[in-house]
Amino acid sequence: QFRNLSQLEGSPPVIEMNEATHAQLISYDFERDLFPLILAHCSYSLEVGKGSDVSYDFAALERQLIDRFLTGKPRIRFKPNQFTFSKNTYTTALFVRIEQKVPQENLSLAVARQIIGELRDMTDVFGVLSVLDVLIGFIVSTGGEKETLIHDYLHKTLKMPDDRGLVSAKARQYCRLKHTLSLWR
Repeated sequence: QFRNLSQLEGSPPVIEMNEATHAQLISYDFERDLFPLILAHCSYSLEVGKGSDVSYDFAALERQLIDRFLTGKPRIRFKPNQFTFSKNTYTTALFVRIEQKVPQENLSLAVARQIIGELRDMTDVFGVLSVLDVLIGFIVSTGGEKETLIHDYLHKTLKMPDDRGLVSAKARQYCRLKHTLSLWR
């Protein structure tokens, strides 16, 4: 209905979101502005033996809502500001570099689900991600053999203590350097 009216009256001006003033925005209070309009377009009847019958004149309600809230208002073009967190840029660059050093492969869905199922809580997840961040830093710097088990690389090459590393038994047994990004994701 509003489109039809705006075509008859000429299209309302279009403004950018950052140019909009308070007067150009639609502002209402349900109790004060909308509820009385709804009641004004409501027909209520009570018949003995049949109960109550409530009907609304939606066409009239729509016209009045347009007249009251939309007429004279510009259309506001919403253009979200896009930004990237610096950590995401850094991570993306690392992912490209790790692919160059050690070609990556995805874990199978079954293995990924089993690994996730073995993580007990968010502390386990954060611990594994912390260890993988260290691992990624070393792989980007020094490279590695893609078939080397991540567990062996962490504990034999990097000499990481036994209490740090991959929590999941399946990950310790199955994940190789070629699965680093898949495990991180």
